[in-house]
Amino acid sequence: MNVLVVDDGAENRRVLERILKAKGHQVSSAANGEEALVQLRATSSDLIISDILMPVMDGFRFLQECKNDKKLKNIPFIFLTGTFLDKKDEELALKLGAGAFIRKPMELAELLKVIDEVTSVKAGSKKVGRKSKSGNGKKVVELYNISLTQKLEKKMQDLEQEIAERRHVQGALQQSEEQYRLLFETMAQGVVYQDADGKIISANPVALRIMGLTQDQIMGRTSYDPRWKAIREDSSDFPGDTHPSMIALKKGRPVKDVVMGVFNPVDNQVHWLNINATPLFKAKGAKPYQVYTTFDDITDRLLSQKALQESNSNISAIMENTQDVIWSMNREYRLLQANSAARRLYPQLVNAELKEGMNMLEPMQPARRAFWEKIIARALIGERFIFEQRYSYAKETSYLEFSVNPIVSTGGEITGLSFLGRDITERRQADEALRRNEEKYHTVLDEMDEGYYEIDAEGNYTFFNDAAARQLGYTRKEFMGLNYKAYIPREDWRKVVEAYSNVFKTGKPRLRNPQVNLKKDGTPLYLEDSIFPIRNEKGEIVGLRGIAHDVTEHRKAEEELKKRAQLLDSAYDSIVAFDLDGKIIYANETAWQTRGFTQEEILSMSMRHLVPAENIGLIDERLRYIKESGQITFESVHVTKTGARFPVDVRARVIDIEGQKIITTVIRDTTFRKQIESALKQNVTFLQNLIDSIPAPVFYKDTGGKYTGCNQAFADYVGYPIGELLGKTVYDISPKEHADKHHEMDAALFDQPGAQVYEAKVRYADGSFHDVVFNKATYADAEGSVAGLIGVMLDITDRKTAEEGMPV
Repeated sequence: MNVLVVDDGAENRRVLERILKAKGHQVSSAANGEEALVQLRATSSDLIISDILMPVMDGFRFLQECKNDKKLKNIPFIFLTGTFLDKKDEELALKLGAGAFIRKPMELAELLKVIDEVTSVKAGSKKVGRKSKSGNGKKVVELYNISLTQKLEKKMQDLEQEIAERRHVQGALQQSEEQYRLLFETMAQGVVYQDADGKIISANPVALRIMGLTQDQIMGRTSYDPRWKAIREDSSDFPGDTHPSMIALKKGRPVKDVVMGVFNPVDNQVHWLNINATPLFKAKGAKPYQVYTTFDDITDRLLSQKALQESNSNISAIMENTQDVIWSMNREYRLLQANSAARRLYPQLVNAELKEGMNMLEPMQPARRAFWEKIIARALIGERFIFEQRYSYAKETSYLEFSVNPIVSTGGEITGLSFLGRDITERRQADEALRRNEEKYHTVLDEMDEGYYEIDAEGNYTFFNDAAARQLGYTRKEFMGLNYKAYIPREDWRKVVEAYSNVFKTGKPRLRNPQVNLKKDGTPLYLEDSIFPIRNEKGEIVGLRGIAHDVTEHRKAEEELKKRAQLLDSAYDSIVAFDLDGKIIYANETAWQTRGFTQEEILSMSMRHLVPAENIGLIDERLRYIKESGQITFESVHVTKTGARFPVDVRARVIDIEGQKIITTVIRDTTFRKQIESALKQNVTFLQNLIDSIPAPVFYKDTGGKYTGCNQAFADYVGYPIGELLGKTVYDISPKEHADKHHEMDAALFDQPGAQVYEAKVRYADGSFHDVVFNKATYADAEGSVAGLIGVMLDITDRKTAEEGMPV
C-alpha cells in the first residue's frame, strides 16, 4: 500500500516512515498540504496520514481540497495531531470527511488498527467506528475558523516561548562551547576523543603536534590502524586492542598512567606518552558512547632519567666540588649520601660526625629535631620546601637556605628525601644592613625605591610613600584609606592575615615575608615584605609598618628554577666540567640556561666561548696553572649567547674519574651581590648627603648615649668636625647642667620607646645660648629591639624673644 505522510515536522515524518516501512508499505512524505496536493496529482496514493497545523496549507484545508477533487476524494484520510485535541476539533475533522482522528501521543498498535479499519472501509470489508459526518457548510466553516484561529494563537504563543527558551539555551550553550573550545585548544596536555567504534572524532593541537599528524590525517583513525607504530617501554609492540582507550571502552572504567611510545613521522622519533583514558556514558546508558584520552609527552623526562643514570659517576664527583651542602636520607632518617660540604657543616651544627646509614636527627637538640621532623613528615607525602634556618657556631650566626625535595622511585613511591643547603649569611647581612639604614632615615622615605607603608588594626592604609602606591599602580589619593585586601588575591587572604596577626600577637617583626599582590590593572606583583609593629605611647601595638621590595622578576626566575629542580640541576650555581684542553663535557641546567644556550649547544663549546674576546688570552694561562696546582679560584666576567656580560666567582679543581682527569668548576653569578653592595653604598651616600642638606641640626645616638652620626648643621652647632664627634656623648659637648637634662630625657625615651618633644636651653659653639625644641624618636635593630634614637633640633630663640617682648 502507498501511504502519503503529511507533517511539517521532519522528525515526525521520519518516525512514521520507519513504522510504515517496517510493515511493508511504500511511503512518501510532504511538509504541508500544498506540497502534498502536488504529489497526489502526479502519483496515486492509497492512504493519507496528515497533521493539522501546518504552514502554507493546514490539514483541514488540505482535506477539503482532496474531497473537492474527483481523483482524490475517495482516498482514505486520517488526521494525526498533537495540537488539535478538543472534541470540537474531532467533530470538524469528521464533518470535513476524515476517516479517523487520532491524538498524539498514541500507541503503535492503535495506529495500525485505525489504518486497517480506514483502509478496510474503502475496500468494503467493514465500516470504521468513527464515521465521517456531513454537515451544514456554514457550520463547518465556522468550526474551522474558530478551531484554526485558537490553535494558531496557541501555536504562536508556544513558538514565542520556545524561541525565547532556545535563544537562552543557545546563548548558554555557545558560551559553554566557547569556554570548552578555548580550554581544549590551549591546554598543555594532548586530548583525543573517540566514538564507540574507536574512531577519532576530535583532537586538540597539542595531540596533533605530539603525534606529528594533521587534523585531516588523524580524523577517523582507530587504535587498530597499523600506521601508529606504538611500542611499550620494553620496545615490544603495543597492539591496538590493548590501547588505554580501547580498554576503557571495553571495560567501561578509566585507565590511568599507561606509558606508550608513539612514532612521530614529522621529527622521525618515538615520543613517550603518559596516557589516561576515561569512558563517557549517556544518561542511563550501560555502555560508553565515547572515550576521551589525555596524555603528556614525557619523552624528555625519560631521556633525562637515562642520561642521569649514565652520568652518575660524573655527578658524584662534581657534587664534591660544589659549595652547597647536599645530602639524602631514606624514610627512616638514615643517611644515604652526602657531599664533602655536608660532612664539614654537620659537625658544626650538631656536634656529631656524618656516617652513612646513621639517623641524622638523633644527635640534634629536641627543639631543632622537632622542627625537622615536621618538615620531613610533610615532604614524605610529596610537599617541597625552600626555607631559611639560623645557626650559631664558632661564635658567629649564619643563615642557611634549605631546599627539601622528595625522592620518587620509578613506581611513583616516595622512598626518601634530598636536601640542598646554601650559606646565605652574606645576602642576609646585606639585606639587614639595608633595612637598618632605611629605618634610620625614615624621614626621607619618599625618596626610596622600596614601598613603605603603615596600616591600622583593621588593615587600612594610614601612611605610605610614593613608591608603595607606584608599585601597585595607584595614585596617592586612590591609595589613602585603601584596605590591603583590595590588592591581595582572595585565595591568599588567609595567609596574609596570619602573617600580620602574628606580628600583632608576638610584637616580633616578620622579615622577608613573600607576598603576591594584584596591581590596579590586575597584573601580579611579587613583593617581599618586612613587617614591624607600631606602638603607641603605652607600648601597645596599634598598627603595622612595612617595607615592600619588588621581587617580581627574581620570583619568576625562582619559580622556574623550582619546577626544574633535581639534585645538581637545582643548584643555584653553574656547574661545568672541562677536559684538560678546556672543552666542556658536562654542564648543569643553570649553566646553559642562564647563558641562553641549549644543552646541545653548550656541550659543543669550550671554556673560551664563556668569556669576552679580550679575556680569551687568560684561558691558556689559567689552564696551565690549574694543571700544575690542581685548583684555582678567581673572579671573572662571562658572556651570554647574546653577548651580555655578567660578573662571576669561579672555583675550579682537577679531579680523577676512572683514570681520566677532568676540571670541575663552580661558577657563581655575583651580579645580584654586586648590585646590592653598590645600591647599599649609593643609598648610604645619598641619605647622608640628604640630611646634610637639611638646615636644622640632625643627630642620632646608640643606646649608650654615644653619637653615631649627624648632619653638617649639627657639627657646626657643636663646633666639632663630624669625624671627631662620632663616639662622643652629650657631656663632651655641653655644660653638665644641660647635659644632665638631655641624658635624663634620653633615658626616659629608651624606657618608653616612641617619640619625644621638649624644649631646652643649649649653648652653641660660639658660646651663645639658644632656646631649642628637641624632636626625638627611637629606631629598632633587626631583632626589633631599640637600637638608638634620632633627633632634630629646632631653634626657637627668635620666637621666644618676640613672645617675651610682647605687651601683656
